[in-house]
Amino acid sequence: MKWLIAGVFVLLGAVWTGAAALLAGGLNWAASALASGSAADLAQALGNWQLPTWLVQGLDLGWLAGLQALLVEGVDALQQWWPGVGQAVGWLVPLVWITWGIGMAVLVLLAVLAVWAWGRLAGSGPASPGATGGPQARAF
Repeated sequence: MKWLIAGVFVLLGAVWTGAAALLAGGLNWAASALASGSAADLAQALGNWQLPTWLVQGLDLGWLAGLQALLVEGVDALQQWWPGVGQAVGWLVPLVWITWGIGMAVLVLLAVLAVWAWGRLAGSGPASPGATGGPQARAF
């Protein structure tokens, strides 16, 4: 059971690490994309984007135009105030990794506590006749 607990926490740690890496990479990408002036290109691409015809057969696409307009306005708004946020990326990325470290410490602590609690629960069961420490305790 301890291996299962450890495996679950390793999986959670991997997901947590992947999410932090994606967020940090996304922040760096967004800062460089909007700082280089490609936000206008992004807004134009969002405005002209079409769903594949095989996907839209029989669907009402009235909501798509509204969604595209909302995304274009959002990118335009980001472009207007992005220089301040672009400077903030200098401390946002380290903040992501500090948060990752705190989260990993909490995960490790929870894993240790879970293994300890499982050991206490497994050890508090009814005593078997050979578990007294005598010569029969180690006989296989």
